[in-house]
Amino acid sequence: GRVDFGGGELEAAATTPVETRYRNEDDDYAWWHLDAGQYLVSFNESLTGDGDVVLQTRDEVRARGAFHPTLFVDALDPVPLSVGEGGIRIKENARVSTAFESP
Repeated sequence: GRVDFGGGELEAAATTPVETRYRNEDDDYAWWHLDAGQYLVSFNESLTGDGDVVLQTRDEVRARGAFHPTLFVDALDPVPLSVGEGGIRIKENARVSTAFESP
């Protein structure tokens, strides 16, 4: 991507989807095998109601070496996920974030 001083030359970053893999052929959901690096997490849920919520990385994800920034949001747009040196495997539909009312 590109960011300039005045905003006239903004350019979105290029992204590439990460393929999932099934552990067993009869599984309903597959897994992402993420090496160390930066990723974008897309949510399959939406928010309802008025106002912002606080979006934080779930403790279970953080304890396994991945995290995203704490955000105040009114919609679940993709968020950057940082994965540490050991990598992580995340199953489709896994909960990677916790949302709660903004104080």
